[in-house]
Amino acid sequence: MTDVDLLALERELTSLALEGAGWTALLDRFAQRTGVPVSLIGVHGEPLVPAMPGAPTAISAGDIAVAFAQGRLAADVATADGGTAIGLPVLAGARRIGVLAVGRGLDGEDVHERRSALLDAAKTAVAVEGVRRDTLQQARGENASQIVDELRYGSLRNPGRVARAAAKFGLALDEEHRGVVFHYNGSQRQSWATAVAWLPTPTRLSGDLAWTIVDGRTSSAELQRIRLRMQGIVGETPLLMSIGPSVRGSESTASSFRSAETGLGLLLARGGDVLSYDDLGVEQLLMELSAPQLHAFVARQIGPILHRDDLMTTLAAWFELDGSRSAIAERLFIHRNSVGYRLSLIKSLLGDGCLDPGSSPRLLAGLQAHETALAMETFAAVERGVAAEEGADAAAGASPRT
Repeated sequence: MTDVDLLALERELTSLALEGAGWTALLDRFAQRTGVPVSLIGVHGEPLVPAMPGAPTAISAGDIAVAFAQGRLAADVATADGGTAIGLPVLAGARRIGVLAVGRGLDGEDVHERRSALLDAAKTAVAVEGVRRDTLQQARGENASQIVDELRYGSLRNPGRVARAAAKFGLALDEEHRGVVFHYNGSQRQSWATAVAWLPTPTRLSGDLAWTIVDGRTSSAELQRIRLRMQGIVGETPLLMSIGPSVRGSESTASSFRSAETGLGLLLARGGDVLSYDDLGVEQLLMELSAPQLHAFVARQIGPILHRDDLMTTLAAWFELDGSRSAIAERLFIHRNSVGYRLSLIKSLLGDGCLDPGSSPRLLAGLQAHETALAMETFAAVERGVAAEEGADAAAGASPRT
């Protein structure tokens, strides 16, 4: 390991960062001056820029959390190949940039301390570049918000202009693309804004909600990696992601967003982190209807029991558990005889043969339509809450919660 003047190294790297050299150039210069290959690992555990040969290529999300728990001190972390490395967390205020990582090198406390000191000399430059990128993303995001708004509402004043603007983000709207909606209601508001700004696609952020458009060929695994990366930025509060159907043409984007929004309502009701339109069944058809249309259908199918939560939950369990009374009783924490009583009451209200194989599908469809209508209303309520908060912030002269 080359003997290095740490103060001179810090000054040189910081100067490069202020000139806008970028992370790759900073890491290359670090390796040239120190003889130590270094990588910058994001909070999602993968490199923020391509890792150079000999540098750690990935760190588990758990060890990333351990590194940040150390504050601003270097920590030993496990690498993807089963080895160990020295990781130094880099922050810009409360903003988590990533972890600078180098191999442990030869055993010995002096080597460990020396490499930790080298990383410490580089962290300011890396943070400066992170802030510069955030600023650029914010400026880029203003134009992106307009694109998303027009596509989400279908209010395309100039389709050609929108298509050209989307193309700057690598999106061809005449080819397959999807609307995606995120939801975050945690306390790390600045981290949430940063997570959204780091998306490479056009985005619109409004309070707890964010919308973006992705290439329709993007795999489920890649979308999950995007969510996990954002989750790493915002911390422990769950970040939800709902993925709409793949569509072609800017005039169809609004329908993909609507399905993704209803999917988010389903996700909030069912639990979980991710819901994709492609994984749904009859809900795909139900999403094409409006909430009033769904409510009208529900009233015709199961209207007499809608006001009875006990009967609604029993009927839902009856379908989910193949009519097993003992399983229903266990699920609902009631006596088996109570299950029988409730089923008898359902029959008396909906008709004696309502649970027969020939009739029960319409009841199931009624339950699914009811859930879908409630999901639409749930999303609408979340959006109204966001709008009310932003209106209150504006009236008070404060910045919106973004």
